[in-house]
Amino acid sequence: MICVYPADCKDFSNNGLGIVLPQSCSVTETLNGEWELTLIHPIDVDGKWTRLTEGCILRAPVPAAMTPQVGLVTQQYQTTIYDILIYKVSTQRDPLRLRSGPGTDYRILGKYAKETEIIVLDKSNSGWYEVTCPDGKHGYMSSEYLTYVRTDTGLNQSNVGFHNQTIQSRQLRDQPFRIYRVVPELDKVTVYARHVFYDLLDNMIQSLKPSPDAVGASVVQSLSASCLSGHGFTFYSDLTSSADDVEWENKNPVEAMLGEGGLVEKYGAELARDWFDVFLVQRVGHDSDVQIRERKNLTGISYDVDETDVVTRIMPTGQDADGNILYLPELYSIFQHRQCVRFLLRFAFFYIPFYGISRKGGFMTQNTPVMKMTRRYGRTVYEVAAYCSPDSKATYEDRLLQLIRHAAKEESVSDSCSDDDDSM
Repeated sequence: MICVYPADCKDFSNNGLGIVLPQSCSVTETLNGEWELTLIHPIDVDGKWTRLTEGCILRAPVPAAMTPQVGLVTQQYQTTIYDILIYKVSTQRDPLRLRSGPGTDYRILGKYAKETEIIVLDKSNSGWYEVTCPDGKHGYMSSEYLTYVRTDTGLNQSNVGFHNQTIQSRQLRDQPFRIYRVVPELDKVTVYARHVFYDLLDNMIQSLKPSPDAVGASVVQSLSASCLSGHGFTFYSDLTSSADDVEWENKNPVEAMLGEGGLVEKYGAELARDWFDVFLVQRVGHDSDVQIRERKNLTGISYDVDETDVVTRIMPTGQDADGNILYLPELYSIFQHRQCVRFLLRFAFFYIPFYGISRKGGFMTQNTPVMKMTRRYGRTVYEVAAYCSPDSKATYEDRLLQLIRHAAKEESVSDSCSDDDDSM
């Protein structure tokens, strides 16, 4: 049963605005990614479809699963309060000397003028106090020339380990999805909704920079507390890993968790969600020790090959001094192994970055160094395609530039031309 609730609903124990009877409803969840619902509802005479408006919440059943069992990790600190005794130098005229030991026989470390405030660390020697001076130097001063000023309070915080508490796993029940898009047609309406977890997209973290020694579990709690607007989500984590160079500034919490350089990436977390509970844990689920084998429990397999963007001909071109496009006499190169040249079609016409190339009748002059290099660049495109996945655009372009630079070093273009050619 799928029920609809107002956008600001807090009580989901009843049927809310009422139930809906869709033609179809599918829920898609990706680990550390989207969790979305797509629903198609007929334009019914009872008007149930009118309940499906942007912002409303759908309570819908989801595939059977369990939330992770979490051994909560809380980083524990012990705080010690201590007194800081502030004294001042009370000499008549000359500065007071700081010495390396309790007596005038010890070497002088520094001199401090009258009224300079220092911190007294130890008064067990009544004649010489152990002190710390404003410039950070540590030593001893004659107590005769020191006068008490006040007592401040200091705090010393030390990491004393972890406190663990286990949160038991539980069966995932119906989940809430907030509608963000409604597409009506003549006889039906298609509704798109995402899990209420994505309400955090509307929040903001102004600045959060965890310390390198902070464990992931404490960072999760800091992330929750750093949201500028209040939220009803509870975060759980068992992460004990730490990370360097972690900083989020002016990011929404979802991006801070799942985006590039986010908590999931930096601390090796996996994300699970159950209503307003968010789990960032070392692993979602558990190893069931089940193996999938052909002719045992593998009942079928399918794959999809799309050759829409396959390129089998590459046409390298250049330009003369006037900007006219020049071609090789053979125009293009044909490659037989189609599986080696699957890349975007726009690379099929490859412009060589040389200008003022020798020409004759719109084609590059036969057997010139430029022609050889042009052919070589065409081959370079083919070589790159053979090594790079069509989905790896950045890797593809990096590999292309590397091979082009290598080709340019191996084979330089001559500066001289025949008399009937344009100068380069």
